[in-house]
Amino acid sequence: MLINQGIEKMYHKEHAASLELLVQAKSAAENNNWTQQNFRATNNIGANYYMMIDFGEALKYYLEAYEIAEKSEDTKNIMTVLNNIAILYFQERNIQKPQDNSRKATKLADNKGTPAKKGF
Repeated sequence: MLINQGIEKMYHKEHAASLELLVQAKSAAENNNWTQQNFRATNNIGANYYMMIDFGEALKYYLEAYEIAEKSEDTKNIMTVLNNIAILYFQERNIQKPQDNSRKATKLADNKGTPAKKGF
C-alpha cells in the first residue's frame, strides 16, 4: 500500500511525499524480510531521484535494488534494475555502461522468455 502510494506521488512529481512513503515501506520491508517489497521500494526511491535529475543518488539506490534482486535471484527484478541503470548511464552520456547492462538484461530476458524486459 505504501509503495503504491509512493509511486503514485512520484508520477505526480510530489517527490518529497513519495520518498517519505517509500522510505517507510523500505524500512518495514527490511524489518520483516519482505524481499519483493524491499526491492520495489528501493528501486522506486532510485526512480524518484532519477526524475529529480540526482543521478548520483539514483545510482546508489538502483545498485542497492540490484543487490536485493541478485540475492533473491529474481530475474525479472534484475532485468528491471539493469535497464534502469542503463538508462541512467545513457543520460550521463556514459555509452559503454548502458550497453553492458542492456546486454545483461537481454541475455536474462532471452533465457527466461520475457522479451518485454530486453531493454532499449
